[in-house]
Amino acid sequence: AVGNDTLQLLVSNGGNCAVTCRYFVEVEVPDNIYLPTAFSPNDDGRNDFFEPLGPYHETLRLEVYDRWGGLLYKGEGIAARWDGISGGEPATAGLYTYQLLYRDVRDGLVKKVSGGVMLLR
Repeated sequence: AVGNDTLQLLVSNGGNCAVTCRYFVEVEVPDNIYLPTAFSPNDDGRNDFFEPLGPYHETLRLEVYDRWGGLLYKGEGIAARWDGISGGEPATAGLYTYQLLYRDVRDGLVKKVSGGVMLLR
């Protein structure tokens, strides 16, 4: 479970000697969202799409930009994943940036992450 709790430990020698200790424990679960740093859309069935992966998120919007800030891809919802196509043509190999808006399904908070992804041809 996620949250804070106090645990109590009782140690005894079975006779008249016993000690009790209390420990405060804080449990945190990381976001567990993974965004690949590279992908290769070559239809081999492996790493053909750039998409967020993980069990605790709901994708709201995924945007991919070229190096000049031009929007190449915008997807919304669970089907949001970039296949390396821009304007109906394969995008050139290189580094692109992304912004992802998602909801953490555990607490309902909306979060935003950004970074870079390498498109390999």
